[in-house]
Amino acid sequence: MKGIIKRAIRDESGKVLIMVLILLVVGGLVLTPLLGLMQTGLIAGQVYERKAAELYAADAGVEEAIWRIPDKLIWEDNESEFGPITVNEKNVRVELERDPLRRCPRYWHYRYYIRSKASANGSSTTVNAVLYVLYNAPLDFSGLLDYAIASDGAIHLASDGEAASEIHGDVYIRYRELFQGNEDCIKGEHKLYDHTQVEEVDWPTFGDLSPDYLKEVENYTYDSGSIDIKHETWVGPLYRDGDLSIYNTGDSDTLELGGTVYIKGDLEFEQRGRNSGYTVDLRGQTIFVDGTIDISPQFITITGSGCIIARGDITLLPVISNTEGEYVLLLSLEGSVQYLPQAPTPWNEEPEFYGTVAGRHHVKLNPLQRIHWTDWRGKGLNFPTGEAASKVEDPEELPMSDLSIVSWQIEQGGQ
Repeated sequence: MKGIIKRAIRDESGKVLIMVLILLVVGGLVLTPLLGLMQTGLIAGQVYERKAAELYAADAGVEEAIWRIPDKLIWEDNESEFGPITVNEKNVRVELERDPLRRCPRYWHYRYYIRSKASANGSSTTVNAVLYVLYNAPLDFSGLLDYAIASDGAIHLASDGEAASEIHGDVYIRYRELFQGNEDCIKGEHKLYDHTQVEEVDWPTFGDLSPDYLKEVENYTYDSGSIDIKHETWVGPLYRDGDLSIYNTGDSDTLELGGTVYIKGDLEFEQRGRNSGYTVDLRGQTIFVDGTIDISPQFITITGSGCIIARGDITLLPVISNTEGEYVLLLSLEGSVQYLPQAPTPWNEEPEFYGTVAGRHHVKLNPLQRIHWTDWRGKGLNFPTGEAASKVEDPEELPMSDLSIVSWQIEQGGQ
């Protein structure tokens, strides 16, 4: 290029003028659209900035709505509206709507619809959000109590020749193939159900039950590792951090429960000699054990309504001689229940059990037992059956468990 210019200068033929004119023409053609593009970019930048400000303002409206949700005074027929409020020099109006309260096994929840619109100078941005708010509902495990026998694992109804047990109540097992025994043991109109026929049983976990029982005994620490009924005929509330054994060194007597008994260890009922039998009267209370329960001696009687709950296995050899109209829950949260009384016995020809035998992984029943399901309602059981739900006037007064945004969508309007 330099060589051409030098030659053009030397011959003074006017070629440089032609090149300059060409450059001017090309520059003029390019400059006009370039300036237009720059102007468009500036305008677009202003629009983006305005829209971003609107979006932030609308999002602030959603946050304001979430903050106001617990304020029950703003609701009228499950609807509410507020605004305008000013955010980023934008007017923001917010509309709220919620579905009626719904109940899950462990939660109450509302579904909320939020529409937050930010606008100014004919332009607007709207955020539509849907979210769930969960409230911890009073726990309800009453479905478990509607069966005479229940297990998420196996059920074994042992028989001695033609001698078999009698089950007067429905039986629940999650998988029917894990049922061992003769279904003819289930008497009357009662049946064996699995999860394909009825709703799955909602099993409580240790974490579900432990906190409330622990609160009931937090000021009643029991230091000794044993209870001799000769000297103590009334216990509870009681908290034992360790194993506990119960026995009787005197004449036959009765140990009555006056509150929750919480054992952070294993619980063993002993019998020190044939004449040292005794009775444990549940009196509507709960024995809750973070370990195993072993009730092996033959001459022990458990009577009254109440709950015997263990995190681990429960082994029971004596007779629970409660009567019709009473109810006992035998429940292993993470293990098995071995209900193995030897019957008939000289002192109890017709052993009867009224209530529910439930083992999370296994239930085994000796021959010649009579298990009767009876209605647990009205027995004053210290067990979460959802009855507390009827006393809650406003679910929003309950602890909030979780808030989750299901969807968040943007609508653009105006310029």
